[in-house]
Amino acid sequence: MSETTTDETQADTAVADTAATIAETLDARSDEAIVAARSADIHDDEAKRGEHVKVFVLEPGPKPTEENGFSHEANMAATRQYMMSNGLRPTGDVRHVSTKPHLGDERRGWDVKYAVPAVPAERFDFTEVHVITENEDPDGDGHASGVKDGDGEQAERVPTKSDNRATIDAYAEAHGIDVSGATTKAEAVALFPQPTA
Repeated sequence: MSETTTDETQADTAVADTAATIAETLDARSDEAIVAARSADIHDDEAKRGEHVKVFVLEPGPKPTEENGFSHEANMAATRQYMMSNGLRPTGDVRHVSTKPHLGDERRGWDVKYAVPAVPAERFDFTEVHVITENEDPDGDGHASGVKDGDGEQAERVPTKSDNRATIDAYAEAHGIDVSGATTKAEAVALFPQPTA
């Protein structure tokens, strides 16, 4: 075993100090700065501060408007999925911001921009949960026989995307989780506390 030199100790201390400074800097960044950094696309004056922005580039053709039969639903759902994949959670509904010619020339396609108010996912205070499997819940009542949560209470089954929407909505309402902006079961379930290993 080798002895630690003064230089090595100073280097280790410098690394630890740098890591602590970086962590403090990240913690000190505003939610708006974190949302902007994690946003799929560049913010401009059309999007509000604290909004996740996503631009979809569509093929050339008629301008994609509702009058022309274009539906924004799939792109709005994808915008929410992109934001959740980047560690953000919605605090409101996705809105269509604009439709403009791609690179200023509609012969190149269309830029369809969406925005949604968001916060970093780490701002949510997720409590420890135990996801109850079907084997642990033989009577289907949502509680496992003998399985306790982190507080020693009877564990409650957290719905998954395989449950029906009514079950998901009931769980959300009982736990004060707003799933009104979630258009799919997967989006709603992503807002629930995540199980710990």
